Amino acid sequence: MGIRRAFFWLLRLGVVVYAATLFAVIAWSFLWPAPDFAELPQAETVVCLASGHNKDGSIGKYSEQRAKTCTDLIIAGKTRHVVMTGTSQIEMSVAEMMANVARADGVNNEAITEERLARSTLQNALFSMPFLDADQPVFLVTDSFHLPRSWISFRWAGYNDLILVPASARDGESWVWPRPWALMREPLAIWFNLIRGGLWTLANRFGVENTAWLM
Repeated sequence: MGIRRAFFWLLRLGVVVYAATLFAVIAWSFLWPAPDFAELPQAETVVCLASGHNKDGSIGKYSEQRAKTCTDLIIAGKTRHVVMTGTSQIEMSVAEMMANVARADGVNNEAITEERLARSTLQNALFSMPFLDADQPVFLVTDSFHLPRSWISFRWAGYNDLILVPASARDGESWVWPRPWALMREPLAIWFNLIRGGLWTLANRFGVENTAWLM
């Protein structure tokens, strides 16, 4: 009886925590203001997080919107270098697809770095670090619902000064709203990342090898 009671107590706690986190995700997704580039500071690099591709192998609309926002930061003179990060399950990585968006917008190839291996937000943070100075201000671009988890992941990886910029539509283009399933998944991803990030840190602190699976 005690075990059953404990199980239902934990289940209720989990539902409450999930609901509270989901409420927060929805709130910051729709209340986070679109970026005002005129008020943004300067940063040497912007990190652009991938958001998948379409079934036909073309870039997904969310990845494209993120890439365009990063491109706009370069065109506005706010940054000089972009790290496109994200792999895929097809021959071309999403990082490459986003880089092609930037090139089509006139960004010089020398200003683009493609990190093609990351499969998670934690890996986005870790695998982007060799291409920039994590002690200097860094723009971080992704959808608004994903920004807090991204901030936690990049801070965990060792970035000291992150400037969060939500991906936004350009003038005259329609806003791309978050996918309902993405909002529903985000609370689980937040807590899952906190757990596996903590386990990875502990494992490495005690010299445990082969911890890549945690990422």
